[in-house]
Amino acid sequence: MTSDQCFSYRFGFNGYEKDDEVKGSGNSYSTHFRQNDTRLGRWFSRDPKANASESPYVSLGNNPLIYTDVLGDTLLVTNDGILIYDDGKNDGNIFYMNENYNRDDHFLKKPKPSLIVKNSVQISTASGVVATETHLLKYLKAISINAGFNVNEVNVALDPVATNKYEGMSCGGRYEQAQGDKLILTKSPESLKIQYHKKGPSYISDYYGTLSLMTHERRHKAQWDNLFNGRNSITLKRTSPYSEKIRSAQREIDAINVQLKSAFHKKSSPSLKKGIKLYLESNQQKLKKYKKLENEYLKSLKN
Repeated sequence: MTSDQCFSYRFGFNGYEKDDEVKGSGNSYSTHFRQNDTRLGRWFSRDPKANASESPYVSLGNNPLIYTDVLGDTLLVTNDGILIYDDGKNDGNIFYMNENYNRDDHFLKKPKPSLIVKNSVQISTASGVVATETHLLKYLKAISINAGFNVNEVNVALDPVATNKYEGMSCGGRYEQAQGDKLILTKSPESLKIQYHKKGPSYISDYYGTLSLMTHERRHKAQWDNLFNGRNSITLKRTSPYSEKIRSAQREIDAINVQLKSAFHKKSSPSLKKGIKLYLESNQQKLKKYKKLENEYLKSLKN
């Protein structure tokens, strides 16, 4: 492609239509609803369907590498242009839209229910997950990108559990082996395991709640990445039998604090917020308990 052809091409980054007449080449993009200043990373006008957790002038959630917004209305999931529809009512109805869905219909104040049902796969209702495991996995992989996961590097796996067992997520990526006063950690293939109730109410019905939990696990991944720092194996010192329990509680508290600050968590359901608050308090109590036990253990060694 020649330089002349590049400049004559209508579209710019993330599929926006360029509006070069306004501020010069590549400095302004025009969308269906409004215009974007690429140098400021801000819209010229307010978001017609703004998120309560951020300014109505914010562009792409301040993260253009993860999000795209070709209509200038709301954030879209960026996995092959996949669109997820959630009516924002926290009623558990989440739809995975297909390519036949008219995107303009999605951005109307009242999208037509008949068109949504006709051109989508329903993931969940208030009663729980209704999609097949194939569609559910595809959906979860798509939204995990919004939480910062790279699905080409991290294996996303489903783990259905009985309704009387705990739902949650875990991000694997290491093996642990205690040897005397040392703890040897070895890297293993990274995975995001999603435990959910296949029948009955599930957190999967809470779109933002699911992303909130993924944000928590993404923080754990960052913790391990920083600890290994490119190495395949590391050795940590165990000053007491409680050392790893202390580190574990510290990692959980750090991940929860990152989760609590996320825009996803602020829009999640009250029940999930309550659960995370209790989980934070539990880990704070554990940290206090194990630090006290470690101090007593170290004192006993001196005596």
